Formats: sequence, C-alpha cells, structure tokens
Amino acid sequence: MANLSKRQRRLWDTYTFPGFRPQPTVRGVFGDPKARLIMLARRAKKTACGCCGRVHLGWYDRRIRRVRDLPCGDTRIFLEIEVRRVRCRSCGKVKRERLDFLADNPLYTKRFAHYVGQRCRQATIKDIAEELKLDLDTVRR
Repeated sequence: MANLSKRQRRLWDTYTFPGFRPQPTVRGVFGDPKARLIMLARRAKKTACGCCGRVHLGWYDRRIRRVRDLPCGDTRIFLEIEVRRVRCRSCGKVKRERLDFLADNPLYTKRFAHYVGQRCRQATIKDIAEELKLDLDTVRR
C-alpha cells in the first residue's frame, strides 16, 4: 500500500468496501462515453449466509454483478463485484450472501440510494431520473 500513486490511493480510499478492494484499472462501458467500470476483488475467502449469518469457507456458485455507485462529476460509476450463494447447513437452503454496502435493491449501493434521496428534496423526480439515467419508478422507490 505504501507504493501506490496518488491516483491509485484515491481509488483505494473511495472504493474500498468491507471484504472488497478496488483493482488498479478503470474500464469504460462499451458504447457509453459517460460510464466507467471499477472492478472490486474479494479479500476474504469466507462467505456468510444472507439469512442466518453463519460463515462458510465454501460457496455454492457465484455471479458477477454490476452495481451502480455515486457519480463522479457527469460520469456514472459502476462497480463490478462477485456475489456468491451459499448452501447453508443451518438453514438448509441456498441463500445469496448479504453485502452490507448494497441497498435494498441489490443493483445500487446504499450511498447511491442516499444520494438519490437527497436529490429528490431539491428537484422533481422526473428531472432526477433524466439526470441520473434511471427509471422513473426506481427513483420513486
């Protein structure tokens, strides 16, 4: 961590979430000049059940998911994370792990949902939906 450049340090400080760390490269999203994709790598090998919280060393399957985060100026930021499912021994079911930094809608981070809520106090829902390129129903919720 001591050998990081200023750019990498800012990336590290802004996009480090519990259990994840950002990769040093930022990619664009195909066909969209105003969107950037930041890949987050896992730190821990353990996965907790989303229902009961029991920690497992193995996992059932995994999926890469793109999650919307706070914008940086007029650029939309997407995080690419690996979401695992666990066959829990105590629940007896296959459950998706719970990530604390995701909102109730798992396609957005909590801080992005809070940002949208703050913007709703300043402007109309329609204006915010157009500005952030979101569906009108998503902004209402």
